[in-house]
Amino acid sequence: MELRDYWQNIHMNKPQPTSNPWMEGMTPILVGMVVDMLDLATLGPLGVMWGWLIGGVGTYVVATLNKVPPKPKLFWSVVVGLYCSIPGTSFLPVATVMMTLWKWLGHKPKQP
Repeated sequence: MELRDYWQNIHMNKPQPTSNPWMEGMTPILVGMVVDMLDLATLGPLGVMWGWLIGGVGTYVVATLNKVPPKPKLFWSVVVGLYCSIPGTSFLPVATVMMTLWKWLGHKPKQP
């Protein structure tokens, strides 16, 4: 695919062909790691006050980059925002473990 075609597909919101199965398989795990890093960034009193905003906005950006539809994007932004504002979760990699199990237990991405 030429660079010109790639940019036209992005502007027309067409799905991009996945040519790297390793990256396709690692995406859910990497998303879980990003959520856990956002949670770690909101450690202590900062997380109680601003965790909902930092987690929500960070999740919204990651979901937008992964072309998630608007309703699930909003839902997961709220869920992760609340998760980041709960005290005591900063050192628990819950999101990474959940996404790894989800991938390991057999989630198969939809084929275009």
